[in-house]
Amino acid sequence: MVAGCTVGPDFHAPAVPRAEQYIAPAPQNPTATSSDQEVALGENLQQDWWKLFQSDDLNEVVRRALAGNRTLTSAAATLAQARELAAAQSGRRYPQLGVTAGIGGQKYGAEFLGSLAKPPPFTYYAVGPTISYSFDYLGGVARSVEQRHALAEYQR
Repeated sequence: MVAGCTVGPDFHAPAVPRAEQYIAPAPQNPTATSSDQEVALGENLQQDWWKLFQSDDLNEVVRRALAGNRTLTSAAATLAQARELAAAQSGRRYPQLGVTAGIGGQKYGAEFLGSLAKPPPFTYYAVGPTISYSFDYLGGVARSVEQRHALAEYQR
């Protein structure tokens, strides 16, 4: 193995090319033709500016990109959804309050009162508040909240 590492051509890094100047040279021909590129500062480009390159391949790529692109409205709706999901996930950090209600039927058997007369079957109603809290001792809730906020930032 050691012999394999010592055998072979000696590698030398190529020399760095020397730069003569940092800006483009002045045009040799002061009269530009229509095929030369020009930069018109301060002017607005036409809406389909990519057609200026006169490339059928580029035109096809842009056409497909525009056809498959989501509209601004759907992008805004996706962003709003991501923000709402992040806000909903943030609510898991706090105690959850609620109200519960229920209705049910009950019938007692002979074991309830022994030899005494059995009460008839009856319907009961229950209403009451509920409170719950998940203690986040391992940080899973905090990580899930961070994930939702990161997804919302990604959508933005």
